[in-house]
Amino acid sequence: MVKVQVDIAEMLIRKAGKHLAEAYSAHYEATIPKISPKKLLELQQQEAEACIESVLLFQSGMEAIINEEISTNKYLAGVRREREFHQRKVRDLSFKNKWMNSYKALELEDAERHLENYLEFYRDYRIPITHPKNRYFDVSPYTFAVTYRGMRNGWLAFMALVSEWEDNARIQSWEDFCESCGLPREVRN
Repeated sequence: MVKVQVDIAEMLIRKAGKHLAEAYSAHYEATIPKISPKKLLELQQQEAEACIESVLLFQSGMEAIINEEISTNKYLAGVRREREFHQRKVRDLSFKNKWMNSYKALELEDAERHLENYLEFYRDYRIPITHPKNRYFDVSPYTFAVTYRGMRNGWLAFMALVSEWEDNARIQSWEDFCESCGLPREVRN
């Protein structure tokens, strides 16, 4: 049997971008004047659902990235040892600790703002949907603009991490990613 491998991080993040483009489409359509209240509600729900799908897929891709980097990157050997220690004693390092410890090991203090902003987004938007307190909850915070900014910060945090050892020409910029998914290059509101 032939073994088929894919870059799961790239696949998940690309799919997250496609869902974010769906949220953008619903968001944009909701701004059309004289739209009925019923249609507006439908579009807001479509936007929120696409954002939630985007958040989940993007986060899974980010998890795959940090796990791969910790497992294979020689500059992150200290973080790898710490993760192995925790796995023997309790469990794996948290997502936040993997990223923070990797940034610390690589002395990436200048780029920490994007990571901190992404981790705040992760805490406020991903955790409530993967560890819900109730079956039903308010999805109104899941808007295109908020999700776009959160994913952008995650993307820039990833770029700072891998630009230490990757050829920068091989790393797709946020703007190129947006273009490939049918997203605007920037969002103002």
